[in-house]
Amino acid sequence: MTAGLNITARVWRMLAPTDDDVGGALMTGTVAYECIHARFTEQRPSMLLAQQGIETEKLAQAMIRPPSLVLYETDHFEITGPPNHPFYLDRWRIMSIETPSMHPSDGRGFLTLTLNRIVRTRTEPNQ
Repeated sequence: MTAGLNITARVWRMLAPTDDDVGGALMTGTVAYECIHARFTEQRPSMLLAQQGIETEKLAQAMIRPPSLVLYETDHFEITGPPNHPFYLDRWRIMSIETPSMHPSDGRGFLTLTLNRIVRTRTEPNQ
């Protein structure tokens, strides 16, 4: 793992919801990429919102390599390692993707992702 990258992750490509046998919509997905090395940092919520007591979304930022990965804003980012990470196996929705200014084949670049935490119920099956 490159120095400074503190987690491994997988990216889920989410598919359009389909109706199940009782008429409910079920979101499904497939793994697009595995064993992605990344630098994961949480972002602080706005102090103005925190002072007002408004519940804020849990946001984070991830810098991943290689920069040649094809990602979409509907993809989910799941932390798969290390096992003692506080967000181990939690999923985050990719909100924005910032591409580097370098050429895509240049190995020194990183993709910067802005993530929003997905809160799932305990009864929801792991996909």
